[in-house]
Amino acid sequence: MLGIVLGLATFSSTSSADQHGGATTEHGKWIEAVKATGVFFSARYRFEHVDDKGFTKNANAHTIQTHLGYKSDIHYGVSGLIELENVEAIGSGDYNSTTNGRTNFPTVADPENSEINRVHLSYHNIPDTVVTVGRQRLVLDNARFVGDVGFRQNQQTFDALTVANSSLPDLGLAYVYVKQILRIFGDDNALGTLNSNSHVLHAAYSGLDFANIVGYGYFLDVDDDVPTLSSGTLGLRASGKRALGYSLTLLYTGEYAHQTDYASNPNSYGLNYYLIEPGIKYEGLTLKFDYEVLEGNSTAAF
Repeated sequence: MLGIVLGLATFSSTSSADQHGGATTEHGKWIEAVKATGVFFSARYRFEHVDDKGFTKNANAHTIQTHLGYKSDIHYGVSGLIELENVEAIGSGDYNSTTNGRTNFPTVADPENSEINRVHLSYHNIPDTVVTVGRQRLVLDNARFVGDVGFRQNQQTFDALTVANSSLPDLGLAYVYVKQILRIFGDDNALGTLNSNSHVLHAAYSGLDFANIVGYGYFLDVDDDVPTLSSGTLGLRASGKRALGYSLTLLYTGEYAHQTDYASNPNSYGLNYYLIEPGIKYEGLTLKFDYEVLEGNSTAAF
């Protein structure tokens, strides 16, 4: 199977705002990506070509994603955000979007969809703490386990309660309760929305010179017809950099996680995840080598 992806993004806004926004982590610190207030807008064109020998036809998916939203200032300790999302196919739509019925083409999971992508309120009056409730975007660390699947056009978002605290020096703590997962497949897909009773724990320490340390526990309890998606994951991640001289910087990241069955998952398993990512940076050029292992067996996979 051969796949080719081309993306082109254009942005405009009444105030400077990151297109993604929401809760995310950067160097292990829990941050809010959209810091500016006011109206924001983004548009992204995406082309994906898939040549799969299992099909007589190739897939060619031309799609455009648009976001239009508004983020308020903090009033009486409360701020709010609302964002609309629309994904449209351009041209003949020669691909299986998972909802368009064109199963004679390879799958490109970018279905046409219009929805309220995010709508949430945040409470700021507790010292060093932000509490956010509503539909929100969550991207933790490298998004391996919790993220928005940003390379697809329809973002994955979460109906959730988030509590983030930074009262201890160099330590960021966060708890997330996830009630519903709105997946990339859209409203017309039977598995586009999953009910959930999930808990996310995330701790990030940045007080060391040589590395930022992140510990996490992801306890995903997924209802509906896919209990095999329920899992419990405990992990540790470290990343850092070291100047070598002559404009050279050594980069390094390591991560380990262990996952087991959780809640109503009918399978019984224990699997490991490893990531080793050394790299070198010279002025504006970065070179990295990734070695990543996701274990699996006959009944489950990490």
